[in-house]
Amino acid sequence: MTRAAPELFAAVLGGALGALARWGLAEAMVDAGGSAAGTLLLVNVIGAFALGWFLSHHRTRDAWRPLVVVFAATGLLGSFTTFSGYILESIELSRVDSLLQGAFLLIGSVVAGLAAAVAGRKLGER
Repeated sequence: MTRAAPELFAAVLGGALGALARWGLAEAMVDAGGSAAGTLLLVNVIGAFALGWFLSHHRTRDAWRPLVVVFAATGLLGSFTTFSGYILESIELSRVDSLLQGAFLLIGSVVAGLAAAVAGRKLGER
C-alpha cells in the first residue's frame, strides 16, 4: 500500500460523511420550512467556522496528523460545504426571485463565511 492510499481512504470516508451531514441538515431545514438559500448559507458558515477552528486547534505533530487533516479538512468539511451550490442558488434567485436576493446570498455567504472562519480560528487558538 502506498502512502497515498491511506490519505485517499481518509478523504473518501470524510467526504461521504460530510455529504451525508449536509444532506441531513438540508432535509431537516426543509422540514422546518427553511429555504435552499438559507440552508446553503448555514452549511457554508458552519463549515467555515469548523475549518477555521480545526486548522488552528489541531496542531499536534504526531504521525496521524496528515490523515486527520485529509479526513476532516479535505473530506468531511470539503464535502459538507458547497461553493457550487451557493453560486447556482444565487444565480437562480437572481433570475427567478430578485437580483437583490441573489446578491445577498452571494455576498452574504462570503462575508459570513470569512467572519465564521476567523471566529473559529480565534477559538481554536485558545
